[in-house]
Amino acid sequence: MKYYLRALKKYAVFKGRASRKEYWLSVLFYFVFLILAWGLDFFDCFGTRIKTNGIDTALGWIFLIYLTVTYLPFVAVSVRRLHDSGRTGWMFFVTSIPLVGCFWYFYLMAIKGTEGMNEYGDPSSE
Repeated sequence: MKYYLRALKKYAVFKGRASRKEYWLSVLFYFVFLILAWGLDFFDCFGTRIKTNGIDTALGWIFLIYLTVTYLPFVAVSVRRLHDSGRTGWMFFVTSIPLVGCFWYFYLMAIKGTEGMNEYGDPSSE
């Protein structure tokens, strides 16, 4: 949970590095809360489910607000993770390549970071 909170505190910080542990634990909590937000909307716990032309959707305002507010920290921690392996943050846009991009992005997030100092600074402290 501390890594998720760290990612939120560094809301739009694209400098520095993020370890594999920091990245994956923050992403884990990101998706857990995303699923909880979706569940609250899906089961219409607070009457926030979106209806268009009288048709019920599976989406709601809680989910959309959470997704909007936390998207930038998710991108920022991804960029810092890319920096940890010595790659530029622009490599995040590999996700826009159909089919192959998702797999390549997953690989980039899973590889080990560079040991010690690199051009993006010291490794993040655990």
